[in-house]
Amino acid sequence: MLMAKHLLLLNTVPQERIYSELKKLLLKAPNPSLGLRYLQQIGGLKLYPELQALINCPQPPKHHPEGDVWEHTLLVVDEAAKLRQKAKNPEGLMWAALCHDLGKPQTFKEDNGKISFYGHDAAGADVARKFMLRFTAEKNLINYVSSMVREHMKLYFLYRDKASAAAVRRLAARIDLEELLLLARADDAGHPTEK
Repeated sequence: MLMAKHLLLLNTVPQERIYSELKKLLLKAPNPSLGLRYLQQIGGLKLYPELQALINCPQPPKHHPEGDVWEHTLLVVDEAAKLRQKAKNPEGLMWAALCHDLGKPQTFKEDNGKISFYGHDAAGADVARKFMLRFTAEKNLINYVSSMVREHMKLYFLYRDKASAAAVRRLAARIDLEELLLLARADDAGHPTEK
């Protein structure tokens, strides 16, 4: 009953106010996951299906022993909070951390027990853009978040594939590598596996 009341009240609050409160949470809280988990507990994620879809979206336990995509996202947001003072765009970094895996639910595949999310970064960029547009019309912020989500796996692939300097330069022409590295560090720290 109380959760339904909270959800009803939350549904009447203008999106601009919710954006303002989420922005404060992401920029000031040492552990933004606590506020996000509270939003989940009161049923508030039902208003944001992009986030709700992360709950119970399984991940390979070998790489993600922390559990589903939502649990991973909460860990990544907390790790990004530790790095945000180093970012040129702290708000953008925090929203990118929250949105970085929004494409996983729609790209989820399981074949003979093997889970994959091929293309979740590209799919997630579109989902992140639509998600952000519900809160703000700040084009620079929306573009930053969408670009970070689209490129968030690229550093890993460049490293894994021992990419050429030219490949790194092409990526640097699309996005600020220092900012992308902060997101990659938070993403990596957001699952307790061997680094």
